[in-house]
Amino acid sequence: MKKKMMIRFFNPENGESMFFRNAGIDRRATGVNCQALTTPNFR
Repeated sequence: MKKKMMIRFFNPENGESMFFRNAGIDRRATGVNCQALTTPNFR
C-alpha cells in the first residue's frame, strides 16, 4: 500500500514526491530515495 501511494504522489517531471514535500522533508534527500525506490517500479 505504501509503495503504491508513493508511486502515485511521485512526479518524474519534478523529480520529487509531493507526499514528502508535504511532510516537510528535504526534497533533495527524498528525490534520490524516491527515484531509487520507484524507478524500477515505474519501468
